[in-house]
Amino acid sequence: MTLQQRTKSTPTNQSARSSSKGAFSSKKIGLRTLYRYVSLLILLPLAYLIFSDDQPLFPIVEYDERRIPPAAVGARPLPGFSACLLVKDDADRLPEWLAYHYLALPLRFLIVAVDPASRTSPSSVFERWRGLEDADGRPLEIRQWTDADFL
Repeated sequence: MTLQQRTKSTPTNQSARSSSKGAFSSKKIGLRTLYRYVSLLILLPLAYLIFSDDQPLFPIVEYDERRIPPAAVGARPLPGFSACLLVKDDADRLPEWLAYHYLALPLRFLIVAVDPASRTSPSSVFERWRGLEDADGRPLEIRQWTDADFL
């Protein structure tokens, strides 16, 4: 086949292709066209769900006492948490640590081991917290261990 024959055959092939380019006019639908239609079928309902004002996509559930399981209705608060703490010259951070864990956990029993190489003692910090009671009357108990207790 010569170059002239190739160029002459090209327009006839293109005209045959262009006449059958309609989406459903030919028997064979191209993958790209099929992909476009399937994408529209999926995206249009999704866009309706997202942008419609009828019903929110992620509704906010109101608190309803009837939805709480029966076992949790009469549940008492937790008795508290215990912690073991090893400190060495941390007297400046200790009051904040105690306050946070007393309120967040709630911390009710603390064992503190002071490092033998520590230069300061946290006893003054613990004295302010010993015997502190919450609204239910549960005290914060702090025990400070010495070297003989844990070595």
